[in-house]
Amino acid sequence: MKQKILFIINPTSGLNKHKGIESLIRKFVNGDLFDYEIKYTQYAGHAILLGKEAVQQSYDLIMVAGGDGTVHEVSQHVIGTQTALGIIPAGSGNGLSMHLQIPQNFEKAIQLIHSGKYLAIDTVLLGHSSSFLGVAGIGFDAHISEAFSRFGRRGFLSYIRLTMKEYKSYPSRDYNLVLDGLSLKKNAFLICFANSSQYGNRAFISPDSDIIDGYINVCILKKIPMMKVAYFIWQLFNKKAHLSEYMEVIKAKEIFVRNHEKMLYHTDGEPRSTMHDLHIQIQPASLKMLVPNF
Repeated sequence: MKQKILFIINPTSGLNKHKGIESLIRKFVNGDLFDYEIKYTQYAGHAILLGKEAVQQSYDLIMVAGGDGTVHEVSQHVIGTQTALGIIPAGSGNGLSMHLQIPQNFEKAIQLIHSGKYLAIDTVLLGHSSSFLGVAGIGFDAHISEAFSRFGRRGFLSYIRLTMKEYKSYPSRDYNLVLDGLSLKKNAFLICFANSSQYGNRAFISPDSDIIDGYINVCILKKIPMMKVAYFIWQLFNKKAHLSEYMEVIKAKEIFVRNHEKMLYHTDGEPRSTMHDLHIQIQPASLKMLVPNF
């Protein structure tokens, strides 16, 4: 019996990187082995519905051509099912696909349906009904995520310019955390909840994160003096951020962030806000991912 594959393409991801993907799919997918369909997202949140429908229609595999945000949306109804997820990295950051060593070349990523394997990865439940795959965070990275969503210009350079512009004025804050039952009060510039290793563009906020170990790396970063920021950026892009004197990393399976006011946070780079506590919990081996076979 042929495998059923749904290709979901986000036409707004990654500065129009989607162009040409459909022709590559038709060229490299063997129709004798696979029944496949191609759908395009048409509005914000459409990928959530398309993922849900694919599960209901018993697709074996969903291949998402988009960035971390699109993959995040599709995954919401795929986690915990028999449907697998694959990525054609067409976003501006592509953090999850880089962590999973999925080729950043479209043709090679598509051909994983012939040569790849399935890996059961951990996902993270946030609240009662939303999950994330890669990283979530509060503090400065959540602030930048929200500001970037309104910035108007996409791409890595725009992200860097916005980050440098906002860095000086953004303050550290006190956070009340409960990590696997242990209450902690931390003053932090940002706190990243890392299931995978990087934000994207090979910026490794948590280099030793393992997406199949059953833990979340809680990365607590103090504000870095301006004279040392350049060195931390070097550490970030050279898998050494966890060695910084300003970084503390604690592994946990269940996390509460106590909160009594409006708090920004992000999940896989997508900005959110809440007036309530954040409850974050690992879901071990809860999503089948298509990855390279090595």
